[in-house]
Amino acid sequence: MGRAAAWIALVCAVAAPRAATAQESDVPQVRFALALAGRGNLGEFGSRFDRGWLWGVEAGWQPGRLGVAWAIQWSVPQWAAVPLGGSFSTGDPAIVDEIVSIMEMSLGPRIRWPLSDRVPHFALLAGGATLMRTSIPIPPDARRSYLGPYAALGYEQLLAGRYMVGVEVRYEMIGVGPSSIGARLSLAFGSR
Repeated sequence: MGRAAAWIALVCAVAAPRAATAQESDVPQVRFALALAGRGNLGEFGSRFDRGWLWGVEAGWQPGRLGVAWAIQWSVPQWAAVPLGGSFSTGDPAIVDEIVSIMEMSLGPRIRWPLSDRVPHFALLAGGATLMRTSIPIPPDARRSYLGPYAALGYEQLLAGRYMVGVEVRYEMIGVGPSSIGARLSLAFGSR
């Protein structure tokens, strides 16, 4: 219980409210984003379906004017295990389907730190749970559904007071299934 209390104290200290900077008060509270990402699979899943792309939508909400902003993020990317701009062959005759489609939903908090008082840009730290469903059974457990944690680091830049461009690096299914590492580019628009 001591470790859990220490983590809770750390999160509360980091997220403690403080006076908002000018850029924080200008950031949209509600945001919707379109995202495009490239992803590389790890482990046995990665040996069969190496790299691919995904696209999706995200929705977020930043309550209040906290120095560290919390957001709820939801994404539903569609994944095809083919390289960008080409086709993909597994090279494994045991695999009938050369392409795997994945529907994925994730939900979790995001912590956003302002990087300066003049330029409205932010560092991001995110984590949460991902539910993944595939078109065919995939390694490591030959199942079609997996639930596991994700972690992400990123950067966002506010443009014209309403739009945000972001980049994010994500590690999905940490230690519980078909793990992957990906980079995501998003264009968000929002309102106060």
